[in-house]
Amino acid sequence: MSNTSNFNALAEHYAQFRPGYPLAIFEQLRAWIAADVLEHTPLLIDVGCGTGISTRRLRAAFGDAAKFQLVGLEPSDEMRKQATEGTPAADRIEFRSGVAESLPFADGSAALAMAAQAAHWFDRERFYAEAARVLAPGGIVALVFNNRRWQDDAFQEDFETLLERISPGYSRSYRDFAFLAELQAQNDFGPAAQSHVDWIRPMTCAEFFGMCLSTTYIHRAIEASSQSAIESEIESLWTRHLERDQSLPVPYRTTLLTAPRRNPNH
Repeated sequence: MSNTSNFNALAEHYAQFRPGYPLAIFEQLRAWIAADVLEHTPLLIDVGCGTGISTRRLRAAFGDAAKFQLVGLEPSDEMRKQATEGTPAADRIEFRSGVAESLPFADGSAALAMAAQAAHWFDRERFYAEAARVLAPGGIVALVFNNRRWQDDAFQEDFETLLERISPGYSRSYRDFAFLAELQAQNDFGPAAQSHVDWIRPMTCAEFFGMCLSTTYIHRAIEASSQSAIESEIESLWTRHLERDQSLPVPYRTTLLTAPRRNPNH
């Protein structure tokens, strides 16, 4: 099954249960783009935008739908459908079909090429080359990630151990990509920077299981067993730590990595 087919199947749960992002991360991103770049190339691209969670946060941070053109690029038809249906018309966000390795935009036309919770699926060398092509000098390539802080929470630690047992091929270290080093190694971009925001997401048991169903690793577990068996495993874990009707405070860290497009004429 292709990645696009996988995400078609996940789209509804993804839209309903995936976490949002702290607005402060996108406000920081806006502050890092030079005002003259935004004025002359006011195109913002959210690559691999999924159901539009990150795209709508970009609109909230940048505002002024008449001034900033915002495009969410997503290859999955079902993800794009959820994005379109979940986005108010007033936000004036355009959702297009497309992939990270072949961005359908003109050379030097964008101020921002961002990927939120998506870059690990890309052929990143091709994506970085495409981002360099479409960005104006001084424009920003940005990677954003939400990760559960399993190191800070006994429930999350046990959940990771459960995933490693029930989901074929899963390892908690799948998040450990050297994204900062990759960006620093790109000749087309200037010095890379990294920042983060820690936050807490309260979740009920039903919400937590819904979030689980939005992930590829739980679907691999279900394919290897059954949904009822996996749900039973997660509920058993929950009741070892909490009462059935208690809310779980899930610790998250949202990380932002950025690098500016160099001026190729200098």
